[in-house]
Amino acid sequence: MFPGISLQRCTTHLKRNILSDVRNGDKGDVADDLRQVFRTGDRNYTVEQAWDEWQASQSPRGRESC
Repeated sequence: MFPGISLQRCTTHLKRNILSDVRNGDKGDVADDLRQVFRTGDRNYTVEQAWDEWQASQSPRGRESC
C-alpha cells in the first residue's frame, strides 16, 4: 500500500495493464524486464530505483524514456 495514492493495484494487475499496451512481438522481452524490476526482496528498494532500472533496461533496445 502506498499512502496518498488514490488508485492502488497489485503488481500482477499493474504488469497486465502495462503489457496490454505493448506490441505482441515485444511482450516477452518486456515481461522479462518487469519480472526483474519487481523481483527484489529488498525492503529498501524504492519506486525510483525500479524506474531507473526500467529505463536502463529499455535504452539498449532504442526505447524512448519518459
